[in-house]
Amino acid sequence: MARESRKWNLSIGLYTQSIDDIPKIIIELATTIVILGAGTDDSIKDMAERFGLNGSCRHALGHLGKPGPAGANLVALFRTGAGKSQLVLSLTIGGQALWAFSTTTEDVAIRNHLYKHMEPAEALRRLAARFPGGSAKSEVERRRRQVTDQSGADDAVVNVIQEIVHEIANSVRTS
Repeated sequence: MARESRKWNLSIGLYTQSIDDIPKIIIELATTIVILGAGTDDSIKDMAERFGLNGSCRHALGHLGKPGPAGANLVALFRTGAGKSQLVLSLTIGGQALWAFSTTTEDVAIRNHLYKHMEPAEALRRLAARFPGGSAKSEVERRRRQVTDQSGADDAVVNVIQEIVHEIANSVRTS
């Protein structure tokens, strides 16, 4: 299928956590390869050699991370009719997209509870307005520390996640 796909105007997208999952012939036929993370020093070395990466891309492999307010770096390899390109790119997305894709336990809980109170688009808008960096994890941790530091605090009464959800759900809508 990979060999015939261009003839039929098809694109194939493969995603993996290990480059070894993809057969060598598929990699040779690929016109675009995007690397979002490289893992261990050995896997960085392997990918750098396998793809013949230049110094900038090789260095960037060791510094790829999760998206945040400043964006996320990635290494992109393109093969076109004009030749090959290797680039280190920064992908920046807004607060609503950061919130939509956040996978921390705290953020998922807050987001899912808000989805029960309002439409997802409105929930993401409010979350981004309140926490533009795309996460409430540090605020949840800060509030949990306050509760823990108070002598005699009843953990059953104080639910930090529900407190934040309640505040956001009851905030006044602004355009």
